[in-house]
Amino acid sequence: MSLLSLGNVVYAVPAFNDVSVQTPEIWLGESETIFVNCSDDNSTISNVYADISTASALFPGNSFVQDADGLHYLVISTEAQSNFNKVGLFDVIVYCENELGDSVNTSVSFTVSNLSIEISSMESSIYIGDITEVDVFLRKDGNSITSDDISFKVFKGDSEVVLLPQPYYDFEKGWVLKFSTDTFSSGSDIFSIAANYSGSEISFGKVVNVYDPVDFSILDVDDELVTFDEIITVMVKATDRGDSINIDENQISVRIGSTSVSVSEVLSASASGAYDIIFTAPSLSFGKQTLKVYFEYGNYSLSDSESVVYVIPASGVLFSDTDNKHVVDMKFSSDDFSTDVRTDNDGKYSLSFPPETYDVQLKDDFSTLDIYDVEIDEFDDAIKYQSLSSTSVIGVSGQGIFYYAIAPELDYGYASLKIRYDPTKINDIYSMETYICNEWDTGNKRCGSEWAAIDSEVDSLRKTATVDDAALNAAYIVGNKDTLNVGATIDKEIYNIKEDIKITGLSQDSTRIIVSDVMVSASIAGTSISASAVSDTKGLFSFSIQNPRQEGNYTLAVNMSKDPFISAQKIINFEVVKKKEVAIVAPDTIRLSSGESTEVEFLIINTGESDLSDLSISLANIPLSYYQMIYPDNIDTLKESSEVSAVVYFDIPDNASKEMISSSFELTGSDFSKKQNFVLNILLPKNDSLDASSVSSTVSDSLTKVSVLDKISSIGMPTGNSIYLMASSEVLSVAIFTILTFSTALFFRKRRLVNAYNVKLRESNRLLIFNIKEHVFGIKKQKSYVNPKRDRKSLKQFKDDKDDKDDLKYSEDSNDIVDTNDTNDALTKSEGAIMSSAPSDKVAAIPKNDADVIDDSKEDIKDGTKKDTKSVLKLDLIADIYTNLNTKIKDANEMIESDVNEDNDNDDNISSNADVDESEKRVF
Repeated sequence: MSLLSLGNVVYAVPAFNDVSVQTPEIWLGESETIFVNCSDDNSTISNVYADISTASALFPGNSFVQDADGLHYLVISTEAQSNFNKVGLFDVIVYCENELGDSVNTSVSFTVSNLSIEISSMESSIYIGDITEVDVFLRKDGNSITSDDISFKVFKGDSEVVLLPQPYYDFEKGWVLKFSTDTFSSGSDIFSIAANYSGSEISFGKVVNVYDPVDFSILDVDDELVTFDEIITVMVKATDRGDSINIDENQISVRIGSTSVSVSEVLSASASGAYDIIFTAPSLSFGKQTLKVYFEYGNYSLSDSESVVYVIPASGVLFSDTDNKHVVDMKFSSDDFSTDVRTDNDGKYSLSFPPETYDVQLKDDFSTLDIYDVEIDEFDDAIKYQSLSSTSVIGVSGQGIFYYAIAPELDYGYASLKIRYDPTKINDIYSMETYICNEWDTGNKRCGSEWAAIDSEVDSLRKTATVDDAALNAAYIVGNKDTLNVGATIDKEIYNIKEDIKITGLSQDSTRIIVSDVMVSASIAGTSISASAVSDTKGLFSFSIQNPRQEGNYTLAVNMSKDPFISAQKIINFEVVKKKEVAIVAPDTIRLSSGESTEVEFLIINTGESDLSDLSISLANIPLSYYQMIYPDNIDTLKESSEVSAVVYFDIPDNASKEMISSSFELTGSDFSKKQNFVLNILLPKNDSLDASSVSSTVSDSLTKVSVLDKISSIGMPTGNSIYLMASSEVLSVAIFTILTFSTALFFRKRRLVNAYNVKLRESNRLLIFNIKEHVFGIKKQKSYVNPKRDRKSLKQFKDDKDDKDDLKYSEDSNDIVDTNDTNDALTKSEGAIMSSAPSDKVAAIPKNDADVIDDSKEDIKDGTKKDTKSVLKLDLIADIYTNLNTKIKDANEMIESDVNEDNDNDDNISSNADVDESEKRVF
């Protein structure tokens, strides 16, 4: 510690107790350590550092490290990567500083030296049995070291070589080292020379070739691929300690494998000191063989060998019916051998190679196929390749098809295929895939199975698609999946609840080409309902699916799928509603004469699936004066499965002309309408009817004169004073008129021919019956107005009142009055009996048993059992009409026979059989 006195104040500063270096002199690459011990009694040492300098550099601010004992040290490395890798004197100024900022310094130094070694002379080739010399210079900082405190060692590889006694220093060569090569073996090795001086060791190495004093070697074989009877030339050279030896045939022998070969010639070669040995290859098995040449020289028997390969021939035509002929490069590579060949434009090739395991490559402008680990013992047209520049692939839109096949006798590890593509021929390069067909037909150029997408790596920069594990005997294409076109429709847009939906359509691709065997499935959104079908060979499909059976709007999804197509869907909207439908039961034809009236009932049945409301009823095309709606004219509610009868009262005016009106019974609601067509046939008035005048006149006279019995005798009716009717007069009237109407119906049915009917004659006959009805019973209908609002019961009461007023009374005695009401009821009840008669070609006469009824009744009256004047009168009148009617029927039959041919030619006037039946019903 140092003391500084200033007046009466004494200050203390840091002081060095010790400063030293570990080694004053070190070798370049070693490390130096500086130790410092400094202290301050009145303060704490806060920092120790040093500034280091050499003749060429300054390194300031190098901090010391304090150890556990409070001492400070600094390590300086001179290794190659260090800043201190320098030779020379290092001056070090050490600073010791307390926390008050007071410091002291001192200096030390050390030296860094460089030890180097240099081999001035060493042969690169030495011979076994010689004494070999190595000359070495050892230097310190560039100055040769000649002191005897140096030691040397020589190593051949890892083995130390024994040096001959006492190396020495030669001022021109340096240190001279010698050793014997008697124990060496021929070959190349690294010889290292190591020197140790002042505790430092340094070494240097060099590659040296060790040879036998006499050397023999094969320099070249003109063709390592050998075939039977091929001429082979082998170049050899023999030397004695590096000098060439002349060779003749007596010194040379040759073997291939285990077979001795006769040497044809030994000639001096173009290379200095070399000779060509010429011989013919013997017949050996395919594969690698050892060619060995023996040389005899003095006491030396030397030999050298090379491998030759007996190769197999390989040839064929690569292409398999391709439309894209071009050259293809073929390459065969193994660990020991490689060869290649280029085909011609037709794909023909020929080469040879040894039988072993190869990597085979086929490469052209379109694709590259690598087949790895192919075991080849023979090769006869063993690989096929088909390249199709353009073709149509169902389900794939892409560029070209590439097919590769390999013979089954060739085993291989795996294959890799790289296909080049043209982006302009790909629909969407971002969704591009590679597809494979495992059953490719090269002749028909089509896939016998389905194209399936496989994994591939697409390089958009190089525009390639690579399949790492490609199957052979398969075809490939790069492109996009085509999209199916869903050409599906449903039979309508609105369905009733119980109706099924019929789906039909055509399966096609995006270019509208037919695609067969497509799975077509349909489902209804929001339900579990589904159905499916498969399109046929023409792409057609048709199937049905149940609707949801509930009212509402629905969505039908029709999906199509087939590999490798992209599945497609079509959405079809439809509606399910409750069916609104009615059935109207109505006559086809209503026949009335001018001045006639009648009621017609139309039955309305709700056959739909919902109730109907606010329905109005109307008739179309009929003048309002011709009819009245009696009940009802509108329907508030018609429930499902219920029925309502609508009654229309037809009242034809007297002045109505003869015509046929096409009309319809119409039912209309707010969202519903229904109509039933019928024909209103207005006939001629009854007093104008043909062939009925005589009957009308006769009957009228017989009913209007006072003496009825006299009139009966005038028309030839049998009379008697004791006629007695067994049954009541009303019942007998009904029975007799039923017989008449039945016979008349039979008359009309038989009148109808197979294909024609004479309308005029039918109308005439019909009017005849009306006239008979009127004159027999004295009925003359009166026109009356019927309020359409009146119900059916009111209408019946109205008719009953009308009939009471119109009753006709004959004779001065009440017993002679004919009861027209009773007879009118009999007419009404007889309508059905008329229609039940069987048809015939002619009108049938009234049966004999009908006349017998009248005769039997008269006999009963003669017996005097019962007398009834009114009944007898009725019976006589009916008998009179009966006789005249038979006469008219006979005349009608004669007319039918004459008019049959004319009827057949008048088809425009023919009515259907159904119309005839209905018309006959309406008449009565």
